[in-house]
Amino acid sequence: MASDSSGRVGSGAVLGPASSIERFRPSELVVKIEVTGCGFTQWGTGSIVGGQILTNRHVLDGATGITVVHPNGERYVVQQFEVADSLDLAALPLNTAHDGFAWGTSDDGPLVMVGVDPSADPRTTAVVVDERLVGQLHSDPGEVLMLDTKVEPGNSGSGVSTPEGQFVGLIYASAEAGGWGLAIGVESIRAELDRLIPTTLNPGCG
Repeated sequence: MASDSSGRVGSGAVLGPASSIERFRPSELVVKIEVTGCGFTQWGTGSIVGGQILTNRHVLDGATGITVVHPNGERYVVQQFEVADSLDLAALPLNTAHDGFAWGTSDDGPLVMVGVDPSADPRTTAVVVDERLVGQLHSDPGEVLMLDTKVEPGNSGSGVSTPEGQFVGLIYASAEAGGWGLAIGVESIRAELDRLIPTTLNPGCG
């Protein structure tokens, strides 16, 4: 059983500014996604991979407005996006030339989770993932990475990668039992990209 993780990046050893954060160039890897809907406002994380922004479908559910915020404060509005039918996956257009993360494989490791910290509006934070288990969860289609790190609201859409920036998964939930973070594996994501469904914003509130 899992719960949505739509914030602050959770437990783990935070990489210091003199170590992997500088190598990551986090401003080129992740963005904050601000979502407004009928009677709600929420936010999540987006990971830049292959010239687009990947996040979770549940982050965008019911959206009447979507704003992407880069770590340098640059903002832009998104009107159209794409969603997967069988995975908690969505893709947003990117307004810069950054390719972001490089594609990796699920065999890569060790791993770090890269997301945005809401308390810093929006500073990027990298967190070391201490351990990884790869398994097939019966309640979730596709390959799921089970991560030994805490996942909290706002972490949905955070990238999981190697310290060299090889993308291997996308955070989407936390396991209620055991405290595992859950991520969609990169092979499942790549298999779904050609089948994404074009979607527009919710037309408004009745």
